Amino acid sequence: MKAKNVIVAVLMLGMALVSCDKQGQSKMTVRMTDAPGDFEHVFVDVQEVQVHYSGGGNPGAWVSLQTNAGIYDLLTLQNGITTVLAPNTVIPSGKITQIRLILNTQNSVVVDGLTFPLQTSSATQTGLKINLNTVLDPGEDYEVLLDFDAEKSIVLEGNGSYSLKPTIKVLSIVQL
Repeated sequence: MKAKNVIVAVLMLGMALVSCDKQGQSKMTVRMTDAPGDFEHVFVDVQEVQVHYSGGGNPGAWVSLQTNAGIYDLLTLQNGITTVLAPNTVIPSGKITQIRLILNTQNSVVVDGLTFPLQTSSATQTGLKINLNTVLDPGEDYEVLLDFDAEKSIVLEGNGSYSLKPTIKVLSIVQL
């Protein structure tokens, strides 16, 4: 009889430990797509994806997600085609206030066969911030789809140069 009690106690302890693993953590995947633009190519050099959250005993913290860093041609991400910027990453649960894309320096636009660098103000230092304002429940998986609108984001300056002034919106936050 004692052996059964020990087995039951071990099983209950195991289940409690497994549930504690999920308590306080969620998983997040971040995808990106693009609205059509009147350019041949728009290359955006994504270095890092971060989320700003309140929770986990550290309110107001930025958390880096595992990021598929690289140069993405936004115009290939249309008509239901997306790319994964940050795959299924474990992060603290709680209220996520913003998502931030940190860009590297190899951003460019191709117009009439010519490649022009895209000037980015603070995107390479402080990142492109997108409001999210959602709560991630512990033990759940989420997918965020960002729509990078190339047409509205590329600005031809008076001197003939191009600037990147990103227009990005959250299309969906889906609990998987």
